[in-house]
Amino acid sequence: MSPNPPFKKILTWEETLKHGDFVKKYALQQFLEAYHRTMLRTPDELKYGDELECYLIEFDNAKQAARLLLNGEQFYDSVTRFQQEGNELAGIWALEYASFQIESTPAKPFEGLSGLGDVERNMNDRRREARAMMKENERLVTVPSFPRLGCPGALAGCQDTSLNGPLMDSIFLPDSTVTPELMMTAYASNIRSRRGGKMSLNAPVFQDCKTPKPFLESFASHADREASRADHVYMDSPVFGYGCCALQVTLQARDLEEMKLLYDQLGAVSPIIKALCASAPIFRGFLVDVDTRWRVLVQGSDDRTTEEQETVISGESRCPVYPRCSSIRNYISKKGQEYNDLPFPVDEEVQKTLITAGISQGLAAHIANTFTRDVLFMFEEMLDLKEDHDNIHFEFLQLLNCQAVRFKLPPPKADMGWRVELRPCDVQLTDFENAAFVTFVVLLSRVIVQGNLNLLMAISKVDENTEEADMNDAVRQGKFWCRLKSGKDDNVYEKLSLNAVVNGSEGKFVGLVPAIRRYLSSVSDIEESTRLIIDEHLTLISKRASGDYLTTAQWMRLFVRSHKDYRNDSVVSEAISYDLMVMCEKILTGEVEDPRKLT
Repeated sequence: MSPNPPFKKILTWEETLKHGDFVKKYALQQFLEAYHRTMLRTPDELKYGDELECYLIEFDNAKQAARLLLNGEQFYDSVTRFQQEGNELAGIWALEYASFQIESTPAKPFEGLSGLGDVERNMNDRRREARAMMKENERLVTVPSFPRLGCPGALAGCQDTSLNGPLMDSIFLPDSTVTPELMMTAYASNIRSRRGGKMSLNAPVFQDCKTPKPFLESFASHADREASRADHVYMDSPVFGYGCCALQVTLQARDLEEMKLLYDQLGAVSPIIKALCASAPIFRGFLVDVDTRWRVLVQGSDDRTTEEQETVISGESRCPVYPRCSSIRNYISKKGQEYNDLPFPVDEEVQKTLITAGISQGLAAHIANTFTRDVLFMFEEMLDLKEDHDNIHFEFLQLLNCQAVRFKLPPPKADMGWRVELRPCDVQLTDFENAAFVTFVVLLSRVIVQGNLNLLMAISKVDENTEEADMNDAVRQGKFWCRLKSGKDDNVYEKLSLNAVVNGSEGKFVGLVPAIRRYLSSVSDIEESTRLIIDEHLTLISKRASGDYLTTAQWMRLFVRSHKDYRNDSVVSEAISYDLMVMCEKILTGEVEDPRKLT
């Protein structure tokens, strides 16, 4: 959750509302300055990087328990001191929303296709550096959802275990699960203030043979009883959403037009990638009937009022207000405009200003939609940054609008161009898998840039695919809208299996992996060692799509249901959670053969 500026005075929610228009005024100015500044910029080379979010977990082998460590800030301080002593690290470490999380990125971006050979090694180095700063029984674990977050005994060494705290009013989590940093705590408080109550998250419970039907939980508070839904697992804090761990991939585009192309095409295909990454079938100690973290993240970031969750007036049209986290709301390239079939609210004055300044219709509409959102938090020092050089007002405005794809402005003080960030991927269990998805996204972007794939479809179809991708075993059971043949003039769509989309269906769709392999056959300047790594990565993607390699979500579901202590009632006990986390660690270290490989 960056940017994280060195400011000291956070404004109250009432003060933030008062100065919201000030932030928007300078955010608009910063966007226009970046736009005009980059018109004369030399085209940029391909660079890319990843963001890996991780859990800090303590293994208490004597008590057979795995618990979350609320020491992200202490870990970050240790890394900072190490660097201040003149030591170099393979990664850059940053605080995350939850105090039991930490985020790492490569110390410098990877460059060109040759850089794909370095991604996994860099991830290995980052994990090793982190391990050196942890105790013997502590580990960095890359799973998207901790199985028993919100259950008694899930937090290690927690000094403040009081519930219903002033930040979140949660009946499951103490306020100490939020990183004690001004921006994080302000968000936790202000999102409640804006929506007019605490968070309400519901994930459908997995109905096993002894799961109560209906599945109903009992809560003391009337508000919690009203917010919880039958046959759903109830949660009540943004930590359940933002406390999930993701893999995010950022690509530098050649120029503005390439950025818009990649934004649209990756937005259209993002549900497919999300389904392939599915790794989150357990929330609050229960098996749920979804496989990804995305739906919980969407609810955990939802600051809409009751009225906004229904409709909003925008000009003469009644447009739905979507959650801050969602699939993309519109395409921004010229070619994408005909596929924008769903209404969304825009700030009409902002849109008019942008179009008058020469901004294209699609991009102007996207920015104008962002400007309909309230600024959720700000610092007093921002009121004096009228001549800002870090796009800070714009970044604060779009910071928490976490659509499946997000673009980033070229910063004025750094040698970076327009960038596109793919956001919906669940973090993967091993560095090999995380690197494989980076490879997949980077190479897919090259095929798209060459013009050999057109993946655009109506936004309504993207939304359908997004819903399908979350579901239990979507890789093997789901059907996804696909643009057949993917030619420039083809507008024929059909629902295909994910295997057909990724590996191809004769006479219908070439397949994402075959298209990438065809592209690679035309590229000569890749070393053989890098080609071998790329081939291993693409094989993983292909076999994940075919079902030969289980998604982590499906393997976890099988692990729980076959555990000796499981009672066929959807409950994931502390003993089951511990054994699951131990097995995850053994898979990571290679101590056991990966049970997810069926062939």
